[in-house]
Amino acid sequence: MSDHMLFAVSCYLKADVPQHVIDVLVYMVNPKGHEPPVPPDHPAFHEEEIDGEVHQAWHTLFDTESGYFPGPFGADLAPIHNIFRADGSPSYSYSLTFRCGVHEDDMAYYVDFLSWLAPYSGTHQGGGFVGYVQDTAYPDPRLLYFIDGHLHMGSTGPVWEGWRWRPEA
Repeated sequence: MSDHMLFAVSCYLKADVPQHVIDVLVYMVNPKGHEPPVPPDHPAFHEEEIDGEVHQAWHTLFDTESGYFPGPFGADLAPIHNIFRADGSPSYSYSLTFRCGVHEDDMAYYVDFLSWLAPYSGTHQGGGFVGYVQDTAYPDPRLLYFIDGHLHMGSTGPVWEGWRWRPEA
């Protein structure tokens, strides 16, 4: 049986993110009613031919369902009011959140996407922690971090080995 993964990611975007990045994310979160923007020149957005058909995984990256993990799936791109500028006008950035059930064969699409997104992340709290990947075959999730514009994956296994939750008496 093939493994299934749960990707859960939430991060702030920098206030100075280029508009084309926002346009790509708007389309990915809600493709209905939006024209696809010109894709960035990055492996996450390249076309590939599968069984004679052109496939662009980024068009449907957030459109997933999974019977392997409980809870809702989907994505949201929300404007966040950050500060007021010197002239008194508000400054906005965005937060991106997604939760997707993924077959192991598709994991590379998500890793490529997160590698593209990492330089635009404004998430610094928690050491750059932005989410996790949970695999049906392993009990411990792999933690996801955006550090210095790069995606890093870590494991909770060695850190939590032997730890057990005990309710307060």
